[in-house]
Amino acid sequence: MSMLGAILYAQAIASPLLAASEGRIGHNWQSEFELPKVCLRAIDVNDSSLWTKCSTELKGMTIAHEFERERNIWLVVSELRQGDLNSAYDDFAPLLDFESWQNEDWSILILEGWLLNELNQYRKLDGLLSEVPPEHSDYSGSLIVRLNAYSLDAKQRKHTKLWQQIEPRTLDSWLWWHRGQHATGDNKGQYLQQAIQMYPADSRHFDNYARYLLKRDEPHQSMQILLEGLSTHPTSLSLTILAVAVSKEQRMLEWLEQQAMLFPEHTKIQWVLGSVYLSNDDKDQAWHRFVQTLKVGDSTSILEIALRKSYSKSLNYSEKWMDVLEIAMQFPTSKFWIEELLDSATGIEQTQMLSVHLQTLSPEEIEWIAPILEVFNDGLSTGIVHP
Repeated sequence: MSMLGAILYAQAIASPLLAASEGRIGHNWQSEFELPKVCLRAIDVNDSSLWTKCSTELKGMTIAHEFERERNIWLVVSELRQGDLNSAYDDFAPLLDFESWQNEDWSILILEGWLLNELNQYRKLDGLLSEVPPEHSDYSGSLIVRLNAYSLDAKQRKHTKLWQQIEPRTLDSWLWWHRGQHATGDNKGQYLQQAIQMYPADSRHFDNYARYLLKRDEPHQSMQILLEGLSTHPTSLSLTILAVAVSKEQRMLEWLEQQAMLFPEHTKIQWVLGSVYLSNDDKDQAWHRFVQTLKVGDSTSILEIALRKSYSKSLNYSEKWMDVLEIAMQFPTSKFWIEELLDSATGIEQTQMLSVHLQTLSPEEIEWIAPILEVFNDGLSTGIVHP
């Protein structure tokens, strides 16, 4: 795994089932089911091999009875995303085993509609999904399934009629995104642009629109879309990797550097530049950009990982020690920075500042800090460490 990939391993996706099903099911989905991390990575990167690993881990999980149905939903979704239709068909059957109808069962029918679409059984969908109530949270997902069926079955008149019947309040980002998948030329761009302007715009929407602009030889506009996407999806691996790839071109890197000078407070410009330098193994420049990202207000967990990856002991001069102290204060549960401060603190001033910070850490909340505090305080009392 690349250094950049390692940094972005852990993803934080607000509505994972909605993103995984590409807007079909999962609106307002609330659950305590713990999804394997590889499934979250698959959602963001959209990689079939990761979806295969996701399915494997889902099947191997030992879970409580209350989460079995949800696990099966995720299993079918992951199999559909990887194109394993036979497994999806087999694993879907148990989901239809319910004693009494509940509101969430509409979502199961929408999932069945998606499966039928993939099996080219388009004409079975009207009777299946036409009765989904408009007030249901996944109603827009049922429209996505039906509209896609009409497009795939070359029923343009039905597609146009259904689209025109959709009320404005029902239109969301995923509906526009799916329409963009079946469009060409300028219409495709208009629909993809509409998707990123609607709720709930997903990182994939920004990724797709940025790629569309790149194909039209509009790299500056593409980068602006990527920066906008990273502002709302700061942990997106796909957006960061694409932004780094675009910035590899010298003219784009120079443009991004100029933007950083004009807008030094723009955290995502600093983040992309840091990621570019880190991918080139230029840790000095990467460190500078990541520290600047922190100073202008970014405190995401992946930034802390990026700072660790770009940190080098050979650069332990006074200014950098102060940066490390600021990082330690921003991420108090990270043992790495405390150990670096203890190892490199020199002089009375640095020791005093470190002492003040250590006294703010609670052994009840941070288990590993107690022995460090004990050794440090003993050093102060015996004169080994000078306050």
